[in-house]
Amino acid sequence: MTWRVVVADRVAKSGLDLLSSTPDIEVVDVAGKAAELDRAIAGAHALIVRSETRVTAALMTRAPHLRVVARAGTGVDTIDVPAATRRGIAVMNTPGANTVSAGEHALGLLLALVRRISDAAAAMRRGEWDRKRFEGTELRGKTMGVVGLGGSGATSHSSRGRSGCRSSDTIRIWRPSVRRRCTSGCCRSRRCSAPRTSSRCTSR
Repeated sequence: MTWRVVVADRVAKSGLDLLSSTPDIEVVDVAGKAAELDRAIAGAHALIVRSETRVTAALMTRAPHLRVVARAGTGVDTIDVPAATRRGIAVMNTPGANTVSAGEHALGLLLALVRRISDAAAAMRRGEWDRKRFEGTELRGKTMGVVGLGGSGATSHSSRGRSGCRSSDTIRIWRPSVRRRCTSGCCRSRRCSAPRTSSRCTSR
């Protein structure tokens, strides 16, 4: 039996090549072609999307053989998960796929901010140059605070040492109620019982 995989949004060629080289898999790439998606989905066993295509209940109704919807990215907010569940369709994503990129992007923005790169670039386009004005400040010796130690936050935290920047051993957190256990995951601790304000989570 040949399994038809419909790719609705743009995916890296290396990923498509990997699928195409797998025996018994037929890849139908209709990225950016909404009209062709409607035709291809009728015989699809699997559907791959990113952020552009919304997988609604109506779309899944037009795919009687659909068994899997995969999001090539973090989250499944573009997929009607309850509707998929009712139809017995598995929904999956690729959490962490862009974790390093997001963490490094955060560091890039931090560097651009402290070195005033955007302001300096704008001044250069106006034909101005005031070196003293755009000196900025160095990260070396500074303490960086990370709000939310998820995958991206942890990447930023682990990468900051390359610039000589420290990170705080404690994380200030705010909770909607006083003396409530931390369950949001922002500090990755089940032992945190910090008050709503002015307290610190010192869990490792």
